[in-house]
Amino acid sequence: MKAASLRSRAMVFLSCLLVFPASVWSETFFVDDNDPAEFKTLQGAVDAARDGDLIVVNPGLYTGPGNCDIDLQGKAIRIRGADPLDPEVVEATVIDCGGTEREPHRGFYLERCNGVEISGLTLTGGLASAGGGIYCLNSLLTLTYCRIIDNATLPGDRGFGADGGCGGGLYCEGSTVDVITCLIGGNTTGDGAESRDGPAGAGGSGAGIHAVDSALSVTGSVLSGNAAGRGGDSTAGAAGHGGCGGGIHSDSVAVADSTVSGNSAGDGGWGAQNGNGGKGGGLCVDTAFIERSIVEGNTAGDGGQADTGLRSPGGAGGDGGGVSCHSLEIINSLIVGNRSGRGGAADLLGAGAHGSGGGLWCLSGLVAHCTIADNVVHPSTTDVKDVAGPSVGIGAGIFCLSATTVAHSILWNNYPDQIAGHECDGVSYCDIAGDACLDVAGNISVDPLFARPGTWVDARDPNVAVEPNDPQAVSVIGDYHLNGNSPCVNVGDPEHIPGADETDLDGNPRRMEEVVDLGAYESKGLVPVYRFWSGQMGRHFYTAEEAVKDMYLSQWSDLWSFEGIVYYAYARPSNPNLLPVYRFRSDKFSSYFWTISETEKRKLIDQFSDVWALEGISFYAYPDGQQPAGTQAVHRFWSGTFGTHFYTISEREMNKLIDEFSDTWSYEGVVWYAYEDPNTEAPDEPGPVPADPVVYMFTGGPEEALFAVELEAHIDGRPAEVNAPDVAVVPRLAGMGMVVDMGILTTTLEEVHVESQFVEHAAAITGGDIGRAQIPFTLSVQGTFDAVTARGPYDIEPETLVFPTTSGSPLPGEGETFRVVGSVLIDGRKLDVDLAMDATEFDIDGRGTFDVSMLPDRLDIRMAGPFGWSRRGHRDLLLQTTVKEYTVQLYVTSVRLMTMGLWHGKPVALAKQ
Repeated sequence: MKAASLRSRAMVFLSCLLVFPASVWSETFFVDDNDPAEFKTLQGAVDAARDGDLIVVNPGLYTGPGNCDIDLQGKAIRIRGADPLDPEVVEATVIDCGGTEREPHRGFYLERCNGVEISGLTLTGGLASAGGGIYCLNSLLTLTYCRIIDNATLPGDRGFGADGGCGGGLYCEGSTVDVITCLIGGNTTGDGAESRDGPAGAGGSGAGIHAVDSALSVTGSVLSGNAAGRGGDSTAGAAGHGGCGGGIHSDSVAVADSTVSGNSAGDGGWGAQNGNGGKGGGLCVDTAFIERSIVEGNTAGDGGQADTGLRSPGGAGGDGGGVSCHSLEIINSLIVGNRSGRGGAADLLGAGAHGSGGGLWCLSGLVAHCTIADNVVHPSTTDVKDVAGPSVGIGAGIFCLSATTVAHSILWNNYPDQIAGHECDGVSYCDIAGDACLDVAGNISVDPLFARPGTWVDARDPNVAVEPNDPQAVSVIGDYHLNGNSPCVNVGDPEHIPGADETDLDGNPRRMEEVVDLGAYESKGLVPVYRFWSGQMGRHFYTAEEAVKDMYLSQWSDLWSFEGIVYYAYARPSNPNLLPVYRFRSDKFSSYFWTISETEKRKLIDQFSDVWALEGISFYAYPDGQQPAGTQAVHRFWSGTFGTHFYTISEREMNKLIDEFSDTWSYEGVVWYAYEDPNTEAPDEPGPVPADPVVYMFTGGPEEALFAVELEAHIDGRPAEVNAPDVAVVPRLAGMGMVVDMGILTTTLEEVHVESQFVEHAAAITGGDIGRAQIPFTLSVQGTFDAVTARGPYDIEPETLVFPTTSGSPLPGEGETFRVVGSVLIDGRKLDVDLAMDATEFDIDGRGTFDVSMLPDRLDIRMAGPFGWSRRGHRDLLLQTTVKEYTVQLYVTSVRLMTMGLWHGKPVALAKQ
């Protein structure tokens, strides 16, 4: 990734070796839409190419004849952008197919191609009967560093029959397809056709990828925000079932080092016999092998609702919110925030059954070293008197039959249950909430102590927590790494020996201590050591106990100021070289003392017990001479003036006390060794803070930026009501570039980039001349915010390192822009939207606090809303269309962004004076 650009973080690239067909006569052809080149269109270059040739596509927008429906004519050729490793170049190399229902077009058509490689292109706007982006038949295809976004397939009866087309992004049949380091997002499949006199069509499956009779592998890729089609309605027969596999629908697939997030299977249609919801919001496959991957926030389809007046049971909800699979092997993976389908609402014949397996649904296989948390199945409810509600969904974490083995995994906080359909003999060495399988050796039921548990919030207001089964609930994904004090650390099967190359989800060795840990992440056993400062008492306090930290924050915040994490030590003596660090307290001096020395400990106990009381072991650290590579020295100072000791791992703090305050603080040497950063084994040696300003790139996650959009509607020019006007746009990527000058204690904000996940938001419009009738619509959009206006410099308060202590301009600047891009499904039509809006307000309502304990190799900021941008008081047109005889307009009336939470920073360059 290029540190100089925040946008480059939108895609993570893996190095790989590509073997291309060799030919002594291979040629290279160039395609360019503007500059003079051999070819203006891709089809022209393909026509001229032979097996083994390379076609290079320069950045530009390629559309129209010759740049869509590109027939590769059975050739084994390579097509790539100018620089597949540069995400900005990939984003700027766009094949826009321009497909419509009247004139369908896709990107590429492959048939009997023995070795096609496509790399570094953005493929969008495809709409076809199958394979909206790429159609691959009986071919060998490798896709690398591509963005396949916002493509679709036709609905039923507008393609090849009543069913919606399959493979919104990619359709492959009888082929071998490798997808490597690609983004496949925002693709959809068509709805099933409606029927008035017979069965309706099913929704199309595999919105991201559909593969049949094929060998499919996905590596280092992201499949996000893809949505399978809804089943068609039928007034006289069976309604259509929802499409399966929002992300992937396939006979078999191998997935590694990938993320499958925010995808959805299709809902069942309404009819005399309601359709069932589609299975597998993320993946619906017969056979799957998944390793080191994240499956989060996916949703199976809901069953069709029983229409008024029809004596029909509701359709069944889809199984497998995250994964639905017959034969599944999934290891070292994270499955969180997924939801199975809801059964269709009841009428006189009863409601449909809720889907099972919120996270995973499988008939057989292996689940090992997985963390399965915050997944949901729906409980049994009904609003109709004397009518039975749907049967409750079971197995919110896992629904698996007895042939499935579950081992070394964590099943926690799934709602309302953790695991079902199994026999406990196949479940071992797991941490399972509740009392399931506790009589099996190795199973426990203890809070795993995640670094940050996930939560469920109201989609209309992310600040409001709701129950997981609330219809408006959306999952806020937590940090599922294990705290060093976790009971899941070092408690796996003592006889289990992982493979020599097996790693956890982070890529760390699967076994860090004597035995393996439970869950997706292998803990090093490290815990943060926190530091507090009391100005009244003139001394510091250190603790590695979360409960003690929370007590100081909640009960004694008027006396003690929290200074953050100073380093990382061990919660247990997991290495024979580790020694305990003891804590003593003196009521006489109102002070604490820490020591790793058994000699000092014994002296205080034997000679000074009337002054110093031993309170126990605070943590474990390495003594001088036994420290491994990657640890840093912790230094101790004594002040006779203040009557207290001071401990620091920071070379900057040590040098400052020695150089400037030697009359107050006496250096006592190195006392033990600890880690500055728990995520690196051997960080670079720290040095003094650079004299010159440093550019830091700070990154955050979904909780580090509040991003919200508000909608308004008009019908025939008159205000109408939107029943769900607030859209919570969950960030996927957040980054800031800041120049930090610790010499003169100022900081300047240089740039900001926030990019959201693809968001599905369903709502309806009422009002105007249509009366009480509703116009339903579904947004499938991604929000971004970019700011390139410099803000500051802001003063950094020298004692607390808080900024800004001087206010900046409240006016918006140039280049501070919100953008909402994607599509709206309304009246059975998918319409593209792309709205750019300049910010109208810039707010400094809060404060940021620097954590300098990691300087110069790392700098963190704890944000409490120091920077915020908004656009209010404007009505920006997002969409205008005609529904029946009415003109419908959808506006954005408010959009805002605010920074919060913890942002991690790394230095990338020295600023020029």
